[in-house]
Amino acid sequence: DVYKRQMSTATRAQLRLGTSGWTYASWKGTVHPAGVADRVRLEHYAANLFDTVELNAGYYRWPALTSFEGWHRRLPDGFRMTVKATKGLTHVGRLTTLDDYLPRITPVLDALNDRLGLFLVQLPPTLQRDDALLDAFLTAMPSRFDIAVEFRHDLSLIHI
Repeated sequence: DVYKRQMSTATRAQLRLGTSGWTYASWKGTVHPAGVADRVRLEHYAANLFDTVELNAGYYRWPALTSFEGWHRRLPDGFRMTVKATKGLTHVGRLTTLDDYLPRITPVLDALNDRLGLFLVQLPPTLQRDDALLDAFLTAMPSRFDIAVEFRHDLSLIHI
C-alpha cells in the first residue's frame, strides 16, 4: 500500500506542539495579553507560544490564496501551519471528489511553502475502512505534501 510505503521511508520523527487555531474569544487576556490586537494574534502565537498551528477554519470555509500568501509572510522561519482539508472533500465528497478540489488545494499549500506542516485529512466517523479508496486518494495527492489522515471510525475495524 502507498501509505505503508510512505511511512516506512520516514527516517526521523519530529515532534511539534501546537493548537487547533490561534484566535479564540476566550483567549483574549489569557493566552493573548489584552493589548494584543486581533490582527496580530497569529504573530503573537508564533513568537511566544508554539512552533505549529492547525488551520481549522478551512474545514468550514476554504480561505483565499491571498490569505495563505499572507500567512507565509507573517510566520517566522521554522514555524509550520497544518492545513485541515475542507469538509467538502472529506465529509461530503468522502475523498472521491479530489479532482474537483485539487486545483484549489494545491496552490494554497504551495503558497505556504516552507511554512506548510501537514495537510490534515479528517475522515468522518461514518466512513468505514476502505483501503482502495484511501490508496487512490493518497496516490492522487502530490507527493510534495506531507499528509496526516485522522481516522474517526470504530477503531475495532482497523487491522494493522
